[in-house]
Amino acid sequence: MDVPGVTQAAVNPPGADGVLHIWVVSRGSGADVLRGLSERLDPAKVPDQRWVQDRLPQTPHRRVDRQRLRQAERNVPGHVADVAETTTGTTTGTTT
Repeated sequence: MDVPGVTQAAVNPPGADGVLHIWVVSRGSGADVLRGLSERLDPAKVPDQRWVQDRLPQTPHRRVDRQRLRQAERNVPGHVADVAETTTGTTTGTTT
């Protein structure tokens, strides 16, 4: 990803609710990530929710654990702490 400050990112296809989440490891804030994505993507492709973390959860094979991200997405509405419980990093959630 060529958004300044972002070192890692993961996106799952939208769930049944149609909400697109992006999970990033970044030195910048969620607003910085959104601004960078808005400059590069069509408006329809900009994620609905973005989460800035210290690190993304990994599988035993050191790949991004998308199942844990999907589980965290189910727990998101108003409960940022639920996302933090699925990873060991600090989590900051922001919604557009």
